[in-house]
Amino acid sequence: MFLTASILKQTLHLIYDMKATMRTLYRTLKPGGVLLATVPGISQLERGRWKETWYWSLTILSTRRLAEEAFPRENVEVGSHGNVLATTAFLMGLAAEELEAILLAPRELPRALRLEIGGQIHEWAPIEAARDFLKQSRSHQTQGGLEGQPNSRHALYFSVWEKLKPLSPLAREKVLDDIRTWAGNFSGLRDSHRPLTEDELRALDGTVELGAHTVSHPSLAKHSPDVQKQEIRESKRWLEDFLGTSVRAFAYPYGDHSRATAALVAQAGFELACTTQATAVLGRNNPYTLPRIAISDWDRTEFASCLVESFARETIGGVPLFVGETRLSQSSTNYGSTNY
Repeated sequence: MFLTASILKQTLHLIYDMKATMRTLYRTLKPGGVLLATVPGISQLERGRWKETWYWSLTILSTRRLAEEAFPRENVEVGSHGNVLATTAFLMGLAAEELEAILLAPRELPRALRLEIGGQIHEWAPIEAARDFLKQSRSHQTQGGLEGQPNSRHALYFSVWEKLKPLSPLAREKVLDDIRTWAGNFSGLRDSHRPLTEDELRALDGTVELGAHTVSHPSLAKHSPDVQKQEIRESKRWLEDFLGTSVRAFAYPYGDHSRATAALVAQAGFELACTTQATAVLGRNNPYTLPRIAISDWDRTEFASCLVESFARETIGGVPLFVGETRLSQSSTNYGSTNY
């Protein structure tokens, strides 16, 4: 039996002998028949269902050469699709932002949530009634305070979020699919919370220093050294290839790290790495566990207050590092912002 058309979607990379597979596909087609195949370029670190057979990720060049060894060269067409937004969605599942939009949006949800995560069943009930939870931005909240409100939407959000953190990208996406189905009528990620496009990322280069932050945003210390190494090194390689310049800074997802993680970051060629400890940077700090202050959409007064408080927490020989008043000049009106 010969085919007029054959569709092979995201399968070739799971077959070790791709060359033999392509030759077989060619032989199954009628004269003039068409093969439509898709393959991953940047891909997840598969540790779940396909971990024993996920052999390859392909470039345009390798895909073209693979096809031309089985099909007439003049009949081969190869293209790539996607951008930073699509890639991040594929790699990460957009877990934190999408989860926030589902669970904290001002709309009614079912009264109970039941999920299987990591082979265990977790249940949350009752679910708080709808109100505008998103007005309370995460950047102005502390996790501890929100966890102190049993059965609140914020407590639900942080509880589910914590359970998603240690999962592989594919396992995390599976749980998110279950949550989307449970919530129903989910309108999608808010434009204000999407990742940067390629053009936006290029526009930032030279304005602020761009650093690496892993491939799929895992809690590094919860994974094996091999997984940590690949996440750290691949994020550096991709960003340097994209920007065409060296990347020297790294930030730990969620601030989570261990001594072994910091050592892997140093071995990957980074010069410094940031945690989420919100204090001042001093000369005695380890360059691979630097504190970092998250900057929100503040006015000058709030920004100055944050700096004063951060330095006031530090002492040398029991003496406060900073005492006094901080003033910002009238010309200092523009401040960058970052989050984690």
